[in-house]
Amino acid sequence: AEIEQVASAVNELASTANNVSDNATSADATAREADGLAQSGLAIFQESADASAQMSQALNDAAQVVLRLKEQSVQINDVIEVIRGVSEQTNLL
Repeated sequence: AEIEQVASAVNELASTANNVSDNATSADATAREADGLAQSGLAIFQESADASAQMSQALNDAAQVVLRLKEQSVQINDVIEVIRGVSEQTNLL
């Protein structure tokens, strides 16, 4: 009877050890999956930050183009005023 009890206890210990091993394997798989998801999230965040920086640079470039266009428009307006002045003086002659 004692041998049967010892055998039963050993079987229970083996079963418990198997359960612990299964749970550890499952926890490891879950941790690896979580790590993979975290890495993917980090990569997506980095891509978003890079895209945002590129958009910011494109907006700055566009602002510079608009500023140059404004300056050139003022210069064109000055030339038109000179031509208008010459035209008015020519009409006076």
